Amino acid sequence: MIPPFAVAVLVVVALAPAPVRVAPEPKESIATVRGVATWYSRESGGAAAGPGLRRALGKGWRGKIVTVCAAKCVRVRLDDWCLCSKGERLVDLAAGDFAGIAALSRGVVKVDVRY
Repeated sequence: MIPPFAVAVLVVVALAPAPVRVAPEPKESIATVRGVATWYSRESGGAAAGPGLRRALGKGWRGKIVTVCAAKCVRVRLDDWCLCSKGERLVDLAAGDFAGIAALSRGVVKVDVRY
């Protein structure tokens, strides 16, 4: 025979709520490189990565989609490379993409490139 207190313990344990498990906050996986962007005559679509950006991205940079931000942001696919050897020039954007972040008349704009 089961003692009466054992039944009460079983009932209480069975009715207790299960512990709630909370998933940890995801870690930030976006890295940022700061420099400048310029534009070239191609209307839109694609961008040329400068040496600093290629170094930051490592092998497999070609085809990668990055976000280029100044006052506004555009997402572009890196489909070419540029010498961009002067200073902090990270990326050469198609004219249409550059116009999405700054006036073409500026020619050069400080940017953050997120990947």
